[in-house]
Amino acid sequence: ILTPPCAYAGMRPAAASTASALARESEAALEEFRAEIVRRYGNFISAWMQTFSTEANLELNFTEFVMAYTRLDFHGDVVKLWSAIDTSGDEAVSLAEIHEPSGVALDTFKTWCYDSFGGPVGMFQALDSQR
Repeated sequence: ILTPPCAYAGMRPAAASTASALARESEAALEEFRAEIVRRYGNFISAWMQTFSTEANLELNFTEFVMAYTRLDFHGDVVKLWSAIDTSGDEAVSLAEIHEPSGVALDTFKTWCYDSFGGPVGMFQALDSQR
C-alpha cells in the first residue's frame, strides 16, 4: 500500500487534507475581507486609519482586531480570517499582513515623518502655512 506524500510532516493524509481545507477556507475569508475593504474604503490605508488603528499604532492584537471587525459589520468568520492574517503566529496583525504594499507605504511614511519632523505633529506644523 502506497501512502501519499503529506505536505504536513507527521500528519496522516486525512489530517493533512483537513488542515489543507482549513487553510483554503482561511485564505478565501481573507480574499473576501480584502475585497470588502476596497469596496467600502477604496484602499487599505484608509480602512486601517479609520477602522482598525484608532490609536495610530501599526499592530492589533486579537481583541482589537475583533473590535474593528465588529465596527466594519463584516459577516465572515473572524477566527478563520485571523488565522489567515496572523501567519507568523505572533498574536498580532499589521496592515502589512493584510495588504503588504499598503503596510510598507504607511511604515515608510511614518519613518519619514519621524526622521524629517520628529513625528506627525511636527510635520503638520511644518506644512501649516498660516503659522
